[in-house]
Amino acid sequence: MKSLSPKELETYVDEDLLRIINREQINFIYFVNARIISSYEKFFRSFIPDSTKYLILVSYDLPLKLIKESIIRAKEPLEVSCYVSSKLPPKSFLIIGLKQISEEIIVEQKEVSKK
Repeated sequence: MKSLSPKELETYVDEDLLRIINREQINFIYFVNARIISSYEKFFRSFIPDSTKYLILVSYDLPLKLIKESIIRAKEPLEVSCYVSSKLPPKSFLIIGLKQISEEIIVEQKEVSKK
């Protein structure tokens, strides 16, 4: 498992997916070689930080549905989105933890801008 910076995403992510990611506030990004994982659920529970929202990008040869269900069981996030990226090497995936802006913060910002 390797930590990546947002600038490194273009190496592994298709352009259309990159546009989706660039609209979000990224908390963390990990590049994972799936060959070392025997149980996705145990892996997510043990090694991936908590987040309320996850974006997972998998290579074409990994079980997308299984990975999505495993992170939901392991972390109980509010939202999980999964996509296939053609730029990822075989048997690998990216897991991106996204920051979620609470409605309270948005309301506070609107009130401040009214003053």
